[in-house]
Amino acid sequence: MQIARAPRPVAMQQLEQLPRRVVIGVQGLAMRQGHRWSWVFPGNALAANRALEQQIHKLLAGVGLDAGAMMRLNREGGPELFAFETIHMIRPAADRGIGHLHRGQRVLPPTPHRFKRIDELA
Repeated sequence: MQIARAPRPVAMQQLEQLPRRVVIGVQGLAMRQGHRWSWVFPGNALAANRALEQQIHKLLAGVGLDAGAMMRLNREGGPELFAFETIHMIRPAADRGIGHLHRGQRVLPPTPHRFKRIDELA
């Protein structure tokens, strides 16, 4: 499971600027066009081996736009790009509790959590 913080706008207008604005593998990406939102979580992108450009195309498609809309990214009337931090909860097997948190490629913290069901977090 991935838990996300609130998205924040990414100040950029060209795809080449994105790797300097977000931490790939730790932060997810979201896009808004009007009232429509599209999301790519980092764990899903890593699992699918989806490159950054592929993630952007997925976001564009999710808000009903094609690749040509990149020219209007973060401009008046164009799609808005956001980033959000996530924490991954890892469970080694379906019948075992969550063993650790995973953020990017580093395990945090090293001591296991002792709950078995997510509703025990509430």
